[in-house]
Amino acid sequence: MLSPINTGFISTYPPMDCGIGIYTQKLAHAMLQAGSGSRIRIFAPRGAGNIKENAIEVSACFSRKGDYADSLAGAVRESGIRLVHVQQGFEGLVEGRRMENLVTKLHDEGIIVVVTLHTVYGHGWHRILFMRRPNVFFHRELADHAHIVVHNGSSARSLIRQGVKKDRITVIAHGTTLIEKVPKEKARRDLGLPDDGFVFLVFGFIHAQKNLLTIAEAFKRAAGINPDIRLVVAGSPGGGHVYNRAYAALVRKKLEPEISGGRVFWHQKFISDDAVPLYYSASDVVLLPHAFQLYDSVSGVFHQAMGAEKPVICALSSKFREVMEHVGEVNGIFIKSMDTEGWSRAMLRMAGDEAFRESVRDSLVDFAQKTAWTEVAQSHYRLYRSLIDG
Repeated sequence: MLSPINTGFISTYPPMDCGIGIYTQKLAHAMLQAGSGSRIRIFAPRGAGNIKENAIEVSACFSRKGDYADSLAGAVRESGIRLVHVQQGFEGLVEGRRMENLVTKLHDEGIIVVVTLHTVYGHGWHRILFMRRPNVFFHRELADHAHIVVHNGSSARSLIRQGVKKDRITVIAHGTTLIEKVPKEKARRDLGLPDDGFVFLVFGFIHAQKNLLTIAEAFKRAAGINPDIRLVVAGSPGGGHVYNRAYAALVRKKLEPEISGGRVFWHQKFISDDAVPLYYSASDVVLLPHAFQLYDSVSGVFHQAMGAEKPVICALSSKFREVMEHVGEVNGIFIKSMDTEGWSRAMLRMAGDEAFRESVRDSLVDFAQKTAWTEVAQSHYRLYRSLIDG
């Protein structure tokens, strides 16, 4: 058991529908298990609610629409917390210097600041054409007053190329939840799926980068050869944005004949935590077809699939570099994002070759253990202790 460290997080938090908030919740609970006596304060945007759960206190104390630096810095100062960890997604990443102002204010008041960049953009010099600051300046200025955490080596290398000093960066893997298994028959029954058939799952927020139009066409081709395969699409349009709702509607229209025929199951809704094990338990293989991604990040859905011991088929995308680094470029796992025929062949091979399917699953089990939330929490504690002692 590690010595207690009282920590503050600045992050979204459930019940907000946000992947970053779910990440923070899982990390916070894992840290409490790793460090007896620790207390965690979440400084969240309005919409999260004011919650007290065990040694975690959530304060909805700022609005993301305005300049939140003063109000957040004041709330942290009043709490007496010495170390604050900001969970930063890509939304509003370099706009208005709000994040830099917040980190500078906290640093100037003697508070140790850590920032996890869940997404790392490249230099972004083209942004000058649109009268916006290039990403490189945001990253450098952030690192002047905060220690940066990223989830993979690719993200760290991108920051170093942009001039961020190596000793200001720590790589800590995205956590993996070891998902409770539900009997397949029960999971399918609870979700209204047929008992028979081989089920592919696409899970998580729906948006154009999910590349579902390619998967829709690939599935239709594969189903023409193997009529026993099924496809489940489960998730809500990302951020509730109009353009993501329009994209979801377009994909659904393309799949309508398969939905009517009982081969595709369209569950367009936010999937609650208690339903997540059902979807993974009901499925046989998870599809991760992301495309159009010109930045470094990792996939929370991949870590869920791995934690559920499900084999995956991934796009050859920067989002899955950590998978390639771990298992190598195994033929049949990684497919070019827009290669419809390649995705169709991969689905057919997964459905028809049990030995191959099991080998893919087994290659991911070790990675799941190494990135379990308990391990990730301990990595955070070691970082925090080094910063406090240093």
